[in-house]
Amino acid sequence: VLLLDEATSALDNRSEKVVQAALDDIMAKQKLTTIIIAHRLSTIRNCDCISVLKDGSVQEQGSYDELMAKDGGLFHNLAKKQEELLAQDKTAMQSSDSMSAAVEASEDLKVEVVSNSDLKSAKDSTPAGQTESAKEKEAAPEEENVPMFPAIVRLFGLQKDHAPHLVLMFFLSAGACICPSVAFYQMVRVMTVLYDPSPQGMKDDALDISILLCILVGCTVGGFTLSHFFNGTAGAALTAKLRAMGMSSLLRQEMAFFDREENSATNLTGFLAEKVDKVMMLTTEQLDLIAQLLGGVLSAMAIIFVFCSWRLALVWLGILPIMGVITSMEMAFMSGGDDVIAEKQGKEVTSKKSKAEKSANHIVGECVMGIRTVSSYNLEHHFYDGYQQSSGTVSTIMKKDAVVQGFFGGLSMGCMVGLMGGVFYYAVWLANEGYIDFTQAMGPMFVVTGAMVPLMKAGALADIKQSTLSAVRLFKLFDAKPSINSFDDSGTTPNSCQGAIEVKDVVFAYPTAADHLICNHFSLIIPPGKTMALCGPSGSGKSTLIQLLERFYDPISGVVTLDGIDIKTLNVRWLRSQLGLVGQEPVLFQGTVAQNIGYGKLSGATQAEIEEAAKLANAHSFITENLQNGYQTEVGLKGGRLSGGQKQRVAIARALIKKPAVLLLDEATSALDNRSEKVVQAALDDIMAKQKLTTIIIAHRLSTIRNCDCISVLKDGSVQEQGSYDELMAKDGGLFHNLAKKQEELLAQDKTAMQSSDSMSAAVEASEDLKVEVVSNSDLKSAKDSTPAGQTESAKEKEAAPEEENVPMFPAIVRLFGLQKDHAPHLVLMFFLSAGACICPSVAFYQMVRVMTVLYDPSPQGMKDDALDISILLCILVGCTVGGFTLSHFFNGTAGAALTAKLRAMGMSSLLRQEMAFFDREENSATNLTGFLAEKVDKVMMLTTEQLDLIAQLLGGVLSAMAIIFVFCSWRLALVWLGILPIMGVITSMEMAFMSGGDDVIAEKQGKEVTSKKSKAEKSANHIVGECVMGIRTVSSYNLEHHFYDGYQQSSGTVSTIMKKDAVVQGFFGGLSMGCMVGLMGGVFYYAVWLANEGYIDFTQAMGPMFVVTGAMVPLMKAGALADIKQSTLSAVRLFKLFDAKPSINSFDDSGTTPNSCQGAIEVKDVVFAYPTAADHLICNHFSLIIPPGKTMALCGPSGSGKSTLIQLLERFYDPISGVVTLDGIDIKTLNVRWLRSQLGLVGQEPVLFQGTVAQNIGYGKLSGATQAEIEEAAKLANAHSFITENLQNGYQTEVGLKGGRLSGGQKQRVAIARALIKKPAVLLLDEA
Repeated sequence: VLLLDEATSALDNRSEKVVQAALDDIMAKQKLTTIIIAHRLSTIRNCDCISVLKDGSVQEQGSYDELMAKDGGLFHNLAKKQEELLAQDKTAMQSSDSMSAAVEASEDLKVEVVSNSDLKSAKDSTPAGQTESAKEKEAAPEEENVPMFPAIVRLFGLQKDHAPHLVLMFFLSAGACICPSVAFYQMVRVMTVLYDPSPQGMKDDALDISILLCILVGCTVGGFTLSHFFNGTAGAALTAKLRAMGMSSLLRQEMAFFDREENSATNLTGFLAEKVDKVMMLTTEQLDLIAQLLGGVLSAMAIIFVFCSWRLALVWLGILPIMGVITSMEMAFMSGGDDVIAEKQGKEVTSKKSKAEKSANHIVGECVMGIRTVSSYNLEHHFYDGYQQSSGTVSTIMKKDAVVQGFFGGLSMGCMVGLMGGVFYYAVWLANEGYIDFTQAMGPMFVVTGAMVPLMKAGALADIKQSTLSAVRLFKLFDAKPSINSFDDSGTTPNSCQGAIEVKDVVFAYPTAADHLICNHFSLIIPPGKTMALCGPSGSGKSTLIQLLERFYDPISGVVTLDGIDIKTLNVRWLRSQLGLVGQEPVLFQGTVAQNIGYGKLSGATQAEIEEAAKLANAHSFITENLQNGYQTEVGLKGGRLSGGQKQRVAIARALIKKPAVLLLDEATSALDNRSEKVVQAALDDIMAKQKLTTIIIAHRLSTIRNCDCISVLKDGSVQEQGSYDELMAKDGGLFHNLAKKQEELLAQDKTAMQSSDSMSAAVEASEDLKVEVVSNSDLKSAKDSTPAGQTESAKEKEAAPEEENVPMFPAIVRLFGLQKDHAPHLVLMFFLSAGACICPSVAFYQMVRVMTVLYDPSPQGMKDDALDISILLCILVGCTVGGFTLSHFFNGTAGAALTAKLRAMGMSSLLRQEMAFFDREENSATNLTGFLAEKVDKVMMLTTEQLDLIAQLLGGVLSAMAIIFVFCSWRLALVWLGILPIMGVITSMEMAFMSGGDDVIAEKQGKEVTSKKSKAEKSANHIVGECVMGIRTVSSYNLEHHFYDGYQQSSGTVSTIMKKDAVVQGFFGGLSMGCMVGLMGGVFYYAVWLANEGYIDFTQAMGPMFVVTGAMVPLMKAGALADIKQSTLSAVRLFKLFDAKPSINSFDDSGTTPNSCQGAIEVKDVVFAYPTAADHLICNHFSLIIPPGKTMALCGPSGSGKSTLIQLLERFYDPISGVVTLDGIDIKTLNVRWLRSQLGLVGQEPVLFQGTVAQNIGYGKLSGATQAEIEEAAKLANAHSFITENLQNGYQTEVGLKGGRLSGGQKQRVAIARALIKKPAVLLLDEA
């Protein structure tokens, strides 16, 4: 069975004839059952039977001649009504069709095509290699040794208005970090207080110290709050200034800038947002960090040098940078390693793991985007195997990475303990030699503890280089001087414009393809008030002329004049205000219909003027009658809530309200149906006649240019012929005449059929008795295309809703650990090793108390021996810590990698076995499902590995600390610390959150929508940039640069205001967290002094808890990550929901009948069907049809009548609500799904190719494995062999690229046809193939 759904629609006339002949030959010789859907009746004239569909059922049936013979019949009426509608344009339409085909057919009209439309940016014609080169050049500056200092100086120059804020911020931050060092130094006094023989003196000194600590806490909180206020004020002002300068610079760039691949809308939006943020950080956050580091480290060193010992000061001066690097490494491993750092620095993530993950994600995306082709050709197992292979690579790399991360994570913690031990041993030696006393020996350790918070942030200084590079690139954009600047007020502004245009000897090539001339000594004169039509093949310079008139580009040589004045001397904005442009692909902007029309008149259009323009463009009636809110209806992103024809009419109204001197119509009515086109064209003719507008029309439909004053025929970048329509047709042997003549020869045999085909298209709309509700442009496209905007939003809300749902967590967790039963020993060992590795630091830090008692040993030799014993014990504990973490991460990585591979395989298998209705839903797009599978698997894997590991670390660290305090110190202090430790964990997690970016980062990490006011304002600003760049030609043509600039400034101003408020709040809580740490320590020490004073504890018992808790701080710092457990469990619930989904049509199911042969007899019996996403709209309404084996059945009728739906029911993409579809008399529901689809060869209107070679794509049609000879034979049948071997560099081994992007539309279609033919199906389905 061969299924051809418009299978030849993308081919040129000659190729279509060859392919159609090949298909006819195959069907005749092999007696294939074939179903053809086609709008070109030339492809169905010779069919055995034609069925005319309407309202979901067959209305008429018979051969072509039989149907035409039924006078008054439906098929006959279609042709008759179309003939009435097109009578006056019949000749013109024939000539129009002749031109399109003859351009390809004529040997003397061969041209090099630059792009499908000159109006599209020239980057569309850039070869793949050139694009990659551009990307390499874009990435190159990352590694360039650019001069940093001038950029930094210039950046601070932009901050001169806020210099006082920066100075105050610097000194306040530095001062706030001095306080903790001073506060922790007071702890040494606490120890001496414990040896005070006077109980009252002990109490008084303890009270003094506590009061001083409270004052220091207040200074810390106040300093950070004020510092962040000044920081936020300066940063917000700089952000607003940089964004405004960046947007202004973008908008004044010439069109060649936007033609380059790297300057796409997505890239420029990201560039502006990302680079501004990074540059702002250089003068605010990173300057603040430098101040904190200087304040904390220098104050610590000063205290050690002045109050302790210059010898210890020198040692700590060498150790502190090492501790900063180690702490930063630990932070990096906690946050995700090199990939996260590279991503943060704006570099490409190039690790093997990230590449393998990208490969796996790409397979999911490609598979979901082409799911109908995948299902039709039984390619599910092929993609599943490829995905498993990529996932296996990820798992292998994860195991290796886990060991490395575990080793360095343990090493960083062990080194901290080792360094402390080494310094203490040196301090003991100095005390033994009499250089220092107890206070001087212990002081440095406490002081350095106070300086640890800024040291933990030291790793962020690595971002300074990236921030400076961002500044260099931003200034490069600011300094770019375009030759055509719409923001420049210079240039002549005449009082009036007549519209006389002259193009004199112009030579031009697009800057991105400078070696290919589009205009080659092009000359043309258009008198004022006259209409000039341009026709000719693509690449001949038609749309290029419009772009030169608009001054999107300037010619290399030659002159373009308006009213005799060189347009280069005219003011750019004035020039464009005289031109009204309507392009083939209309660009609308978010806002109402009225606003979009009003953009044509920047001085402000009244409602009456807007409605008048809409009436002229034949838009008023659909706006007032069909749109819910009339002129106040939102058009949506890119005008997505309007149809193509509606968008086109709004765009025409926007041009007409401008009342331009020159009207530029670049295929302006191509998106309209026949009736609308006639009305709009009549309106345009009336406007041009009454207002005497100079008009340039580009059109392929000659019916729109027949009445033009003059027609210019272009070829090879110059005018070849010129005259009125009749004059050009009268030139026997002329270029224009030959085009019509050659087309007539090509289409002679199909002339009648083509007229009937055209008649059908128009009569469907014109006929009162054939009104239908259109579901979508093509039934084969998923029904979600027809989902209203409101419905889409609702779907998204439903998708987001489960985030807040109170779902049962425990069953999901139990089931998840059940999947890990093969690796249960690994998880158990990982748990105990992690717990043990975190016990060691608590034990090690407790040994520090022994160091203090050693300092009071009266025997010098005993002091040395005890110090050596403690140092050896510390080294052993360091080794245990490193070894424990290394082994723990090995078992963690092994179990996690296995679970990742298992979950990915189960997820991919679940996706591939879903029925088509699953993929029709808005939330199940390729992008969403790719992200879902990758993200949810990672989150779920973390639940049984990283988060279980974290729980082990917390239990090991906290419980060991509490046990040591309880057993060796005091149960009273143990209870106090038991209450304080959770508070310290929360405070430390808050500090980490503020360091990483606050609520927005947390929400993003948890998979929730970022809903803060700042993020919304940033999205609004970024959206303005993206919309502006995507529609830059429309923006420039209508002088809308200042409109978008003002809107962007407003959104950026909102961002800046919110940034100031956020900075104060973050500063307050950041200072509070640091102050609370000091305050809690002070409170506990005061209580310890009281206990010692009362005789409950001694010195060792009083000091031990503080040191033990220091050892438990590292796992406590990670405690905030436990908040991810809920999100990970929710991810598991959703993943299991996908796993448990039971589709009614499962291609992975081996059940069902598999007959030995297939004749191809098809019968559709009384079928009722509606798409699941639009269940209230029946597509098939008691549909019945019989197709005998080996016969060809053609289906025709309006969109929504059920043509392509029949193919989808045959393929069992869906099952009917009622009724039966049989193949060889067997209900297809009882057949094995994979066997059924192996008998069907489908070629759709929009061919889907997969990444790989041409040979591989053709070979996918034969899963058992196709030989090269079979591949070439199929390619020859599809008229593809010649272009593969002659035009493709590597022949059959040429990579087709993403979505077949390296092949043209026709080439892709022919490869798809070859793929269907190599299958040798019993039924061929051609859907406009």
